[in-house]
This record gives sequence, structure tokens and C-alpha cells, in this order.
Amino acid sequence: MSDILNSVFEARRNAVEELRSLYEEAGDEALSAEQVQTEERLSAAISDFEKREANLIKMAADEKRAADAAAASPVAGAKAPEAKPDVHAELRALARGERRSVEVGYEARDLLSNQTNAAEELVESSLFSEIHDLMVENSPIMGLARTIRTAGGADLVLPRVTSHSAASLVAEAGVIGESDPNFDTVTLGSYKYAFAVQISRELEQDSAFNVSGFVVQQGGAALGRGVDTAFVSGTGTPQPNGIVNATSGMTTAAVAAVTMDELIEAQHSVIAPQQAGAVWMFNDATIEAIRKLKDTDNNYLWQPSNQAGAPSMLLGKPVYTDPNIDVMATGNTFGVYGDPKGFYVRMAGGVSIDRSEHVGFLNDLVTYRFLVRVDSEIVDTTGIRTLDNA
Repeated sequence: MSDILNSVFEARRNAVEELRSLYEEAGDEALSAEQVQTEERLSAAISDFEKREANLIKMAADEKRAADAAAASPVAGAKAPEAKPDVHAELRALARGERRSVEVGYEARDLLSNQTNAAEELVESSLFSEIHDLMVENSPIMGLARTIRTAGGADLVLPRVTSHSAASLVAEAGVIGESDPNFDTVTLGSYKYAFAVQISRELEQDSAFNVSGFVVQQGGAALGRGVDTAFVSGTGTPQPNGIVNATSGMTTAAVAAVTMDELIEAQHSVIAPQQAGAVWMFNDATIEAIRKLKDTDNNYLWQPSNQAGAPSMLLGKPVYTDPNIDVMATGNTFGVYGDPKGFYVRMAGGVSIDRSEHVGFLNDLVTYRFLVRVDSEIVDTTGIRTLDNA
């Protein structure tokens, strides 16, 4: 696995260097038609290599967890742990018609099985974790935001900081002024996102077709793509509030471009204490444009990652891509900068998977329905800023 990962990483690095050479060769001149084709080919290759790196790293981590579990042995004299349950058993029962609905969320596990006084705690079920990971893969903001999971969907009221306290110079024997942080509240609700997919009965009953794997892959990916739109650009009424509704930190002079100076301005629109965990978020098309920017010494501003699986850097901060952030155009919010932990995602309950033979009865189709309830909100208004075009 490591050899493959190193090979992919080396291929990406070579493509980055080749693209850099192309830009240096062109200088300030417009790219020729042949150079544009080369640029498009290299950009597509770099994106493909980055995705392969991420997948290989995840596969390696899964293999390590499996190996560690196999090597682990119970403490001498202690009760041997029960065999790991079949995480897809419920889905196979669903496919056979033995169940009509499955709710995957949390389960009680004995976390202290080797101790005298065992204790139970609610943790993610293995199946829910698998689906949630697929949602995160298709919703980059989910992997960066602070996630709150609740059993129900009742309104959740949270305090929100709108401004922080600040000290000031006081003369000898002078009056010390009061500087209180300002708070308001924000409410996280639960909005339903769902979709249905139909497959033929023959496909469902074919023993060579992994129905449970299909359900997990399709469900997790589709739910992730659906909620990502809301988490990024939702209006907040009546839907989640998207991260692009944060306070503007910088507006460009041009209607469809950005300069290095403007990126620096956007970075400094976030207060210093929030800079430590700050990241950039752009559409991939915007990242392509930013990668071509140079400083006054004709050096590229973009810093490609030198470590497999690690994000590239812009002005010393990681860069992530999300397809639901607008591209650069007149009046668009084309980027976000700040600490994403100030953006909260709420998941109410688990993921519901339902099966029906009645919806597509006349066509002998089986319908699977997927449902999740979520909400999102900007809780720390001082640590997240947007980048906007004129």
C-alpha cells in the first residue's frame, strides 16, 4: 500500500512541477491553444492524484484498524469479548423483506468489559459510522465543521459570541473601563433531507449483487451531496444556514478575479485568536485561478502539499475545495476563510432506511428511501469571513 501511495504522490508532484514550468514559460503572455490544453490536462491529473491519495490513506487506515483488532487479545482471566456484529445484517434483512425500515444511529456498548464494574455508553453504531464517513466524503464542510449529534430533533438553543472583551490602556489611578463580550442565541432545528432510489427485483435478488453495499454507498453519498448544498449556501429560512452567509471579510475590485493583496486582506479580516485553526474554502475552479497568482518576486503564491494526503497551503493555511461554493463572478461569494469549528452542524437522530414493494409495484421495482434530519448555523460570528466579488 505504501509503495502505491508513494507512487501516486510522486506522480502528483511531477504534474505540479510540470504545470509550474508551463506558467513560468508563458510568463505574462496569454497561453496558446496548445498550452491551454496542457494546462487542463495537468490540472485534471493533479485533482485525480489528490483523490487517489485520500482514498489510499483511508484504505491504509482501515487495514491498520482491522489488523490491530485481530492482534488484540483479552486480558488473562477476563471474559472474551463477543464477536463483532455483522454491520450489514439489518440491511440484508431489509432486502429480503423481513424488515420494512432500519434506523442506524447509536448503540449501547460495554466499554469496560475487562473491569469489575462494567459501564455502558452510547456510541456510533458501525453502520452509522460507515454511512457518516461517506457523507463526509461528499460534503467537505461536514468534515471541517463542529458536529453535534442528538437523539431527537427538538430545537437546540446555543449561546453565540458576537464580540469579545478587550483591554485598554489605563492611566495611574484612572478608571478601569468595562468591556463585556456580547452574546445572542442561535437555534439549531432539524430539517429533513431525503431521496428514494428504485431497483429491479431481479437485481435485488441476484446473489452476485451486494445489495447492502449498494444501499450504504448510494445512501451515504447522496445524503452527503444533498446536505452539503444547504451547509454551504442554505438561506436559514426554512432550511439550514450556510457558511457563505458569514460576515464579508473582503470584496474584490474586479467582478471575477482576486489578487494576492486581496487574499491577504481577507486573511486579516479574521481576528488573531481565530487564526490558529483557520482554513480556506473555494470551488475547484477558483483554486485553479488562485494557483496562477504570483508575488512581487514572480514566485507562485500557491504551496502544493509535500506530504501525501495533506492539503495544499495558501498564505500558510490549508485549502479545501467544496463544489457548492460559487465560482468567481459578479456579486458572488466565492470563498470562505476562518476557523470552521465556529460553524456547527447538527444531526438529529440517525439515518432512516426504508424499503417498499408498493411504490413501483406495476413495474416490479423495489424502492429504497433514505432520510436524515440536519441543521447548520454560524455560531462564532467573529472567526469566519467570506470573500466576495464586486
